Amino acid sequence: MAAKINGIMQLLKLSVAPPSHNGSGIALLLPALTIYKNLTINPSKPQNLPSTERNSATKTEIKGPSRKGRQAAGRFLKLLAGSTDDTQIHEALQLLKNSPEKISSPQAALLISKIGDPLMVYDFYRFLKAQIGFEPREVLYAALIDTQVRSLNPKPYKIKFYFEEMRKRDLKFAAKDYSMLFSSFLPLDMELADICYNLMNFTGTREVENYNFIINACLNQRFYDKAISLLDKMRAERISFSSETYYSILRIYKSTGNAKEAMKIFIEMENNGILPTEDAYNLLLSVVASAGQVKVASAIFKEMRFLGFKADGGSSGDLTRAYLKENMVNEVDSMVRDGSLTNPDDFSQLIKAFTDRNLPLRAIEVLGLMQESGIKIGDVDYARVIHASVKAGLIEEAIKVYNTVKSMDRVTDESIDLAMLCVFCKAEMQNSAENLFKEMVSKGSLKRDEAYLYMMTLYGNLGRLEDVMRIFQSMKQNGCNVSVDAYSVLIDVKGKAGRLNRARDLLLEMRMSQLQPNNAIYSTLISASMSVGLLDRALSYIDEFKDSGLQPDGVTAGTIAIVLVRAHKYADLEILVNDLVRWGVKFPKDKGIFLMDLCSDTGVSDKIVQLIE
Repeated sequence: MAAKINGIMQLLKLSVAPPSHNGSGIALLLPALTIYKNLTINPSKPQNLPSTERNSATKTEIKGPSRKGRQAAGRFLKLLAGSTDDTQIHEALQLLKNSPEKISSPQAALLISKIGDPLMVYDFYRFLKAQIGFEPREVLYAALIDTQVRSLNPKPYKIKFYFEEMRKRDLKFAAKDYSMLFSSFLPLDMELADICYNLMNFTGTREVENYNFIINACLNQRFYDKAISLLDKMRAERISFSSETYYSILRIYKSTGNAKEAMKIFIEMENNGILPTEDAYNLLLSVVASAGQVKVASAIFKEMRFLGFKADGGSSGDLTRAYLKENMVNEVDSMVRDGSLTNPDDFSQLIKAFTDRNLPLRAIEVLGLMQESGIKIGDVDYARVIHASVKAGLIEEAIKVYNTVKSMDRVTDESIDLAMLCVFCKAEMQNSAENLFKEMVSKGSLKRDEAYLYMMTLYGNLGRLEDVMRIFQSMKQNGCNVSVDAYSVLIDVKGKAGRLNRARDLLLEMRMSQLQPNNAIYSTLISASMSVGLLDRALSYIDEFKDSGLQPDGVTAGTIAIVLVRAHKYADLEILVNDLVRWGVKFPKDKGIFLMDLCSDTGVSDKIVQLIE
């Protein structure tokens, strides 16, 4: 029977679920019922008690069972009366009914697990203790603790009570079972976890595996200080660290971002003759790269490749981000080409890096490598490449990328269609733009205002004012938020067409909608007024711009400067130029040269030279 009891305790860890939380934030344990049901129980035979148990000399005078205890036993009999098909439960119930003093701990544990109610089983335990001759064993306390931990509202003081009851009888679980309980109690009650840890030490076992288990339990619950204190205790007790211990330490430093200590512990591991695993290398690479130590991370990565280790998705992503942060795009490109990167997110980062740096052709090469390797390409990646291509004037390349996507017969999101509509509109490919716009309308994908803005810009550049107004009204009718950019396009079209009064009306309409005009709008109004000889109106717009609190960009500043020169307001021009020097804003080359030719003030002209891009 002793072997069977030990078997129960070895299986106990299987009945303990990993730390988790229910809706009340309570850790749950899986029922241990199957463990008890699979036992062959023969209460007529005496149990072989392990050497760790004390004799019944620890007993004191036993009083009869309390009223609550008797009631609990009666309820057990009533509630389990329908379980007579189970032979073991039936035998246990017969003993409980006729000779409760003869019931064994495994039998009692089986009944307790079947009932599961922590209040009822507590009273039942008191009933059992009052029976002369009943011997509580570890399996009984395992069941009692299990009912508490699995309850919706576990009572830590009751669990401590059961531990104290075990201590009185010199009963002990195996160290691994205490470790499992430690893992379960950790998110529930730190004091309970400490009790489990201390009881584990009382068993006289100090195996590194037990420490590793409870350290990992602390890490899983992010109790890093507790984990570090356990490591310090291992060092104090001169317990040699295993490979798993070192891996746990690296996990701590990865979570805390301590690259320096991670390097120290990694070197210590090697000096102690423990060969770092691929996982350990990945952790070290991740923490060092995340800390921005690019040179050290590069050396670790090269050593991994020499050993035949591969960077996993986490460490390769951290290294990729570290490289790109230092503008080391070629290093990431090299990782892609030699197959070191397989995570789609890493490829996306590289594509973004190339497109942000206006290198669409290299981004297109990365798309090709992803296709060859069977790596999924996201719609955002395609959209970025298309946008970057049209920005660089590579219209044909953008169209090729778009046609590639269309040939896949895949469902795409709005981003790719928007990117391609931008290409068609900027290239003034009217028919292609109109067809794609109609397709987007039919798919119901016009949820943002970009598509309308692209079409308004296209028609504005073509001088088709009526179509611009038609798209603008359509945007309103379809429930899109009419942004400042939309008004900017519309005012620009009106201004270029010489319809300044209507442009002014739109400015008032914006203000009524609580929209603040931007640089582009003021620049358009000032330039349009000046072009038709309305210098006073242009100056009034300049005053409005000053009152708005906006800081001018180069285009707006150039437009204002030209008006001030033509109005012979050199004092105001000098103030503007001094502000631009202070802000670091420069004139576009064409406006700057025009200003120099126009300005007759030598002192101001010298400053304008410094402000030309």
